[in-house]
Amino acid sequence: GINAEYGNYDENRNFVLSNLTTHKVKTVHCFLCLRVLPVYDRYPLIDGLFFLSIHKSHKSAVEIEHGGQNRFLCSICVGCLHNYSARIECRYCGGEWTNGKLYQLGTLYSFDIFAAYPCCKKRSQCTNCKDNVLEGCDQPTSYSWFAQPVSCGSCGDVDYHFSKPHLSTFRITDQQHQ
Repeated sequence: GINAEYGNYDENRNFVLSNLTTHKVKTVHCFLCLRVLPVYDRYPLIDGLFFLSIHKSHKSAVEIEHGGQNRFLCSICVGCLHNYSARIECRYCGGEWTNGKLYQLGTLYSFDIFAAYPCCKKRSQCTNCKDNVLEGCDQPTSYSWFAQPVSCGSCGDVDYHFSKPHLSTFRITDQQHQ
C-alpha cells in the first residue's frame, strides 16, 4: 500500500501527481483554513500533507481509486497540521486535535489521519447502535486501524466507525491566515 511510514516515496509521488494530472489539478486547498497549496513535482509535494479518506473534506478534494475502492485525496496545510495558525477542536468534546505533529510533511498517507485516535466517546460510536466500538473489539495496532472497516463488539456492524465527516467533526478556532 501507499504509506509515507513505509518509505515508498517514489510510489507516493507518482500516485499523487498522476491522479492530480488526470484531474488537471495544480493546486489544492487546506480543507480547514482553505489556504491554496501549490503542488510540487518533488518532495515535499505540498506545504502540508495529503491523506486519503472516504469523506470529501473540501470541494477541491480529488476522487481517486486506491486498492479497488474510491477515496478522496484530501490535503491539510502545515499551519493547521501543526496548530501554528489555528487550533483544531473536536466539535463533540472541545478537545484539541494535536496529532498532526506525528506525521511526515509533504507526503501521502493512505488512511484518514483524522480518524486516528478518537478523543471522545462520540468519535468512537458505532454508526449503527451508537455503542462504543472500542469496547469488545480488537484493540488498535496502528493509526491506520481507525480508518478501516471495524466490527462493532455490541451489534457486529462492520463500518468505518471512526472516520467521520471532517467538517462536522472538527472546527477551526483562533485562525490566523486565510
